Amino acid sequence: MEFYRIESQTNQEPIAKHPEVYESFSDAQAALKQMMAEQGKKMNVAQYIAAIRKGKYPDYRAEVADVLHSIFSEKKPFGFETINQLKETLEDFQYACQEGEKEPTEDFNAWLEGSILIFEFAFDQNLHLEFCISDETDVWFFYDYFFMQDKNGSFKVNIEENTDTK
Repeated sequence: MEFYRIESQTNQEPIAKHPEVYESFSDAQAALKQMMAEQGKKMNVAQYIAAIRKGKYPDYRAEVADVLHSIFSEKKPFGFETINQLKETLEDFQYACQEGEKEPTEDFNAWLEGSILIFEFAFDQNLHLEFCISDETDVWFFYDYFFMQDKNGSFKVNIEENTDTK
């Protein structure tokens, strides 16, 4: 029988294997999302989200900020619609930049590298975010890995699948 556990690491501390056992992947994802929201508060992600909204390309900025707000919200579900919207928005913006229709933003950048969504914010504490997404028949969804880092520290969390006994 498969079950899931969460591992996390704060700064350079040893990796912590959380004792909770999750019977389903979706339960483990919900716990991981809760940890993301809590860490987002500690690292003041709301400040970065607010800063994204200011500057050139307000529609693009608003879409990215809205999705990030959803991702770091404790109350909103982490639906595939949110991830699909973000992926499409980033791809459309990058395409417009390649075609010379728009110029890259200077205060934040976002891109997809394989199955990892990456965000870099070039203001305040230079926040860096990464999270894994997965494709299932053209529907993208948040998967099992999250990392965030600023000048003051870092936090990484992921879901481990186990087939051993609990």
